[in-house]
Amino acid sequence: MQEKTLSECRVLVLGGTAGVGLETAAQFALRGAHVAVLGRNTTRGELACSTLRERVPGAEVAFFQVDAIDTADVIRVEAAARAWLGKIDVLVCTTGPSEPPLRHE
Repeated sequence: MQEKTLSECRVLVLGGTAGVGLETAAQFALRGAHVAVLGRNTTRGELACSTLRERVPGAEVAFFQVDAIDTADVIRVEAAARAWLGKIDVLVCTTGPSEPPLRHE
């Protein structure tokens, strides 16, 4: 495997529109990586990209809307993100359930 600097990396962050995912995307962008954030909500995705560009002027970031439980949608978005990034070096998954797990007592 060939070593790369983070600035040479193309990064895909599933769940990258808020919280840990957004901060993860920001940290990669701060180090010069090209970053694609994925999420379900287009409004949150556009806001995430704006936030990243404010924090990291000149950052190469894009949002792709996806429903991660829909296999066909995931395949579609992987192809679109790969086309935009050129390749995918790093995949980060920060998603969680939409509903909190049931509590068993």
